[in-house]
Amino acid sequence: DIFEDLDFFDPILKVDYTPKFPKITYLENPTKFPIKEVFLTKSKDWQEEEEIRVIKSDITKNNVRFNKTALKSITFGLNSDPKKISDVKKTLVQNSYDIKLYRLVKQEQSFEFSVESI
Repeated sequence: DIFEDLDFFDPILKVDYTPKFPKITYLENPTKFPIKEVFLTKSKDWQEEEEIRVIKSDITKNNVRFNKTALKSITFGLNSDPKKISDVKKTLVQNSYDIKLYRLVKQEQSFEFSVESI
């Protein structure tokens, strides 16, 4: 819930959904990294997500501080490594987080997937 920690979740950036992969021209202008094209563009197939993202450049690895009440759930992707899921669970327990965990599960003989509680 971004409203639990407005200082951390600023700026909020909307993902752009496009039918084609964006043209990334980093080599043409190496002083300007194409943030929008790399981090804020997804296929139109995912448009129903209405995803927002927060990009922070002023944090160090393994040191992200935000109001813990802002984290309501984590959804792991289809190909999430079970070891990494286990590591995240341990970290949540060690830091007294009480949130819901989900994972995407591919449906048999279909392009569909479902969200399963873990």
